Amino acid sequence: MNKPILTFIALAILFAQGCKLDAPDIATDGTGSSAQSESYYPTTTGSYWVYNNVLAGSAPDTVTIKITGQTQTINGKLYHASTSTSKKYGSQPGLIYYNNHIASLRSNTMVSGVTVDMQILNDTTALGHTWKAHISDSGFINGIPEQIIGTVIEKGVTKTIGGKTFTDVINTQVELQYDTGLGDGFETFTTYHFFMAKGVGLIEIDSEAFGSEIGKERIISYSIK
Repeated sequence: MNKPILTFIALAILFAQGCKLDAPDIATDGTGSSAQSESYYPTTTGSYWVYNNVLAGSAPDTVTIKITGQTQTINGKLYHASTSTSKKYGSQPGLIYYNNHIASLRSNTMVSGVTVDMQILNDTTALGHTWKAHISDSGFINGIPEQIIGTVIEKGVTKTIGGKTFTDVINTQVELQYDTGLGDGFETFTTYHFFMAKGVGLIEIDSEAFGSEIGKERIISYSIK
């Protein structure tokens, strides 16, 4: 499988998780409310997050992710069901996992038959340290070996988005890698930066492929129940 196809799969993964491609830096009001929580990804029923994002070359889109209250156990892990509702593309289901200090997002991609489960955080990992995981249950995407390498880039920092300052933020870098069988081993195809605020959840995602920025998603508002 060649690099363009694998890049498309990487972008499909981005799409499936509600992370549309690069958006202009539009000012938002950053409004939100948060119940007292020590979680980096609250999963209480009715909690929601509203994000600004677009597909490359498209007008900005707004996506709302809401916790439904339903749960599902997969591979021994308890996931909380969510809906991702886009003004442009309608609604699609997703699953959010947060337990034992690990957060991951699970969803079907636009690529037929591909389900991804991306670990975006281990909040006990020390600054500069890494973890390794797979984004598929089998370790393969369309027959190609895959893995992700996660690194804690920042921890306990503040970040301001749309005039609102979030505290106790962790910035993780997640590299999506494939081994195409050409003798080069695992190569990075897409790099994501996830910004998680304690008591709030996911506040920003930046992504790039082969050195070029391909995505930005920023929180507009939220409510943690």
